[in-house]
Amino acid sequence: MASVAISARYAIPKGPTGHNGSSVKMYRPDSDDPNSLSNIVEPLSNRELDVLDLLAQRLSNKEIAEKLFLSTTTVKGHLQNIYGKLNVKKRREAVEKARVLGMLTPHKR
Repeated sequence: MASVAISARYAIPKGPTGHNGSSVKMYRPDSDDPNSLSNIVEPLSNRELDVLDLLAQRLSNKEIAEKLFLSTTTVKGHLQNIYGKLNVKKRREAVEKARVLGMLTPHKR
């Protein structure tokens, strides 16, 4: 990996990109906590993070698809990837683990 720029939530690689040409957001925690993101085998893609943020807002697959201009099948695929990367089986588990890991964007109410 080339040099890394640090943002508030993620280290964004300057160099290799995701499979679709977009840069991949990665989080590098300094913690030895078993719930830290260092235990996640593969980082979530930008799109998976977008889906996860909307999932945390309790949107349905259809609503997520409409907001992101995707098909519901694509949303389901992203959800399966998220579940696998976070090692969870349900929507609520994914949101809870993402909250614990600090992966969710704070939303104004």
